[in-house]
Amino acid sequence: DEGAGQAQADPGDRLHRMLRGETPALSTATADPQLPAGTIRVTVVDEHDAPVPSAQVEVGMLGQQAARDRKTASTGADGVAEFTRLLTGSSQAYRVKLSYQGALFASAPFRLPADRGMTVWLRRLPVTTNRAQLLQVSGYYELQIRDELLHVNQEAQLMNLGDQARE
Repeated sequence: DEGAGQAQADPGDRLHRMLRGETPALSTATADPQLPAGTIRVTVVDEHDAPVPSAQVEVGMLGQQAARDRKTASTGADGVAEFTRLLTGSSQAYRVKLSYQGALFASAPFRLPADRGMTVWLRRLPVTTNRAQLLQVSGYYELQIRDELLHVNQEAQLMNLGDQARE
């Protein structure tokens, strides 16, 4: 019997845990006084918190006048990649991300403090195409006519009830 002896995750239980805020974080970014200024250290782990070696990590940079740049690096056997000699202060914002099997895992944007580096932690989940685990929590459409053009904005907040990322 396939799956015998294995506990199946109850989507209802997972939903209740999510609504109570009891699900593990997918990313964190924290100032780290042990890292030199201008440094971002990224750790990538899998769904079991094991290091992910050879993951291609990208740091996107947004500077003044909307100037954009990016740098890439691969994680080592310990799941860590490091970016150095980056600009600090309020003139530059950073976002760490990695793509995996069509899914994007990313940190929230942050700025590098002038006196320390940042440690970023990303959890990479398995990827599925199963839509049954998605729940739309809220959403709206906004239609505007400006300068004789129709502008359409759509926003949706989705909740993933499964233990996998959706591509």
